[in-house]
Amino acid sequence: MKKANSEIQMKSFLSLLFILLAMGAMAQRPIAYYPFNSNPNDASGNQNHGTIYGNVTLVPDRFGNPCSAYYFDGSTGYIRVPTSNTLESPERALTICAWYKIAKTNNTQVWLTTVCKGQNQTEYNDNPQYRMQIQQNNASVINACSMFAPTTSSTISMCTNLTACDDQFTLHPFETERWHFYTMT
Repeated sequence: MKKANSEIQMKSFLSLLFILLAMGAMAQRPIAYYPFNSNPNDASGNQNHGTIYGNVTLVPDRFGNPCSAYYFDGSTGYIRVPTSNTLESPERALTICAWYKIAKTNNTQVWLTTVCKGQNQTEYNDNPQYRMQIQQNNASVINACSMFAPTTSSTISMCTNLTACDDQFTLHPFETERWHFYTMT
């Protein structure tokens, strides 16, 4: 993966207990861990602390512990983490994990973006450096998975060059109002 001098953003419209476990080429230990113990601080020891922007509020986690998960409004809310040597380190291996719960919605398209590390908001071949993102669209439209005929779609993405269509997503649609564990390696 190509390095980019930028920050990480955590943004989704869901309640989220977030755990990021990324393995650098040199070390097999977490480079960031966010248990959300009433704050967006990194508990890995690498000081990759986050700052909250927009509509993000503390909520109970999957065990009912108060102030141990965040609710993101889906449009303005995110947590930004400045770049660091440890966040730049994944070059050959990366694992990202998160507990999430999607709020009930009437939207036909649902995005779950738990991590996005990039230079800016415009997507290029080398931006973002890495991300964990899934999209499911239950409306039949022209999309990246079907450029010639309207279809429903789902994509899984680790970065721009590693985005794939999930043709089997109707077998595992996003469930709302339930906690799920999601890992991407």
